[in-house]
Amino acid sequence: SQSIVFCICLVFLYFYSLATLMLQIYVSYSYIAFLTAFIAGGFYSVGVRQWSRDRAAIQSRLGNFSVRNCVCFVEADRALVCRNIAALMKARRVVHMDATQDEALDAFEVLVRTDLP
Repeated sequence: SQSIVFCICLVFLYFYSLATLMLQIYVSYSYIAFLTAFIAGGFYSVGVRQWSRDRAAIQSRLGNFSVRNCVCFVEADRALVCRNIAALMKARRVVHMDATQDEALDAFEVLVRTDLP
């Protein structure tokens, strides 16, 4: 979503520069500068606004992240996924090697909530 908005803004800026060059022939430069700055500012503000909303939504979802509440496509795989997360947290020495699976999952949730956003 963010990359699409960015590409649209780049395409707009390209056509904006072409239109500016063409309009300079017919209209005085001050009107062109005002008009194009106004239009470009509008598109830019829409793009930044969408990016900001997307970022806020991602931060909200990650702020409430719980590995225990995640949806598994195959529910029977949940135990395997949890064991693998616990093994990862132990291998990365985020938790002690003899920590329980629940402790490792709690540490993973804290890691996701604090480091990813």
